[in-house]
Amino acid sequence: FALYIQKKNLSYKNTLTVETNAGVLILNINDNDSVTVDMGVPNFEPSKIPLNFENESSEYLVEELKVGSLSIGNPHAVVIQDEIKDIEQIASKIQSSDVFPEGVNVGFMKVINRKEVKLRVIERGVGETLACGSGACAAVIYGVKSGILDSRVNVHLNGGDALVEFDGDKVFLSGPGEFVYEGSLNLRSGSI
Repeated sequence: FALYIQKKNLSYKNTLTVETNAGVLILNINDNDSVTVDMGVPNFEPSKIPLNFENESSEYLVEELKVGSLSIGNPHAVVIQDEIKDIEQIASKIQSSDVFPEGVNVGFMKVINRKEVKLRVIERGVGETLACGSGACAAVIYGVKSGILDSRVNVHLNGGDALVEFDGDKVFLSGPGEFVYEGSLNLRSGSI
């Protein structure tokens, strides 16, 4: 979005403030045409995720799996796997669980080392996605809070790589933007 605004000369600022359904985001266009987004402060309070547990914990047992859970504007469950497999079946069990009353995005993270992970995400109501920025943030936050990841982590997603930085308070997401399509809509005729 930030690169589109810049490309269309709609703003000459390198820092943009954008209001979304998840709240206000600060987008910063970097010198290398990547964008860094201040994703804000994650929420771990079960009622705010929402998650049907009374007390906040670093991990929850959901469908016999250890799951990290938090909200970064939307609910996430993170499962650590040595090899990312059977994700559709596992995600379906977690998503249909009564533990997440509004559904949940489920991320499957393989830790390569303290600075690098592989991630696949099954989004609620969508299925597997090629990239999920909030999912990348949730996975890294869970890894940092669990003591297995450093505060700056390269996340390998099927759609490309993202850099996530979590300072213990706020989380920042950086990555490239790619123009893949441009079109127009004629509102008078209703045709595209």
